[in-house]
Amino acid sequence: MKALPTRVTPAPKTKQDNRVLSGSVLENASGLLDAEAARSRKGNEPRRRGTIAAPVFRVSNKQVKDFLVFINGEQRAGAKVRMRLADLKMEDTEAYGRAVVKGVLGVAGRETRAGCANAA
Repeated sequence: MKALPTRVTPAPKTKQDNRVLSGSVLENASGLLDAEAARSRKGNEPRRRGTIAAPVFRVSNKQVKDFLVFINGEQRAGAKVRMRLADLKMEDTEAYGRAVVKGVLGVAGRETRAGCANAA
């Protein structure tokens, strides 16, 4: 039996922005979001191993984008395309964590004692 020839199709060319540093925070964040989008279930698809629900993807997407906006604001405009993951300092992540907590508590409109939301 003779094998049928298969047609080889090249991978689609991706548009690469030369201003984005290879290994930058933006490149890593984009890769993470692409991977999360690929494993996100659409609509009422049944649960499968390794997939996430659409609302979970939306939350992850918002968190990543909020972090990029924060980094850009803290480190000057364009930082997300210049900074590599190794350039992030613990102070950056702690400052982001404080901003998130402050935002969450501010949105909730709760007054807290000693910085604890559950303090009575």
